[in-house]
Amino acid sequence: MKILLIGNCQTGSFRDALQIWLPGARIDHFPTTRPDTARQAEEIAAAIPGYDHAFVQPIGGARFGPLRRRRWRRRRTPTCTSSPA
Repeated sequence: MKILLIGNCQTGSFRDALQIWLPGARIDHFPTTRPDTARQAEEIAAAIPGYDHAFVQPIGGARFGPLRRRRWRRRRTPTCTSSPA
């Protein structure tokens, strides 16, 4: 199973829990507190369909482009969950 996790500092604990609950899963974690996440926003958004499930916290900053809350609502799929901030 391949899981994508994008969000603030709280998602690190969620990632750790997922690794315990799903030890065989590949979990890709992109914290919104790291500048690299904003720089890779286009690539991350394009990769979402390749994941079995994606958990994404609402993001408001313009630098996150396609991962921003407004744009995210338009492209949500059954495999993606918008988690609370």
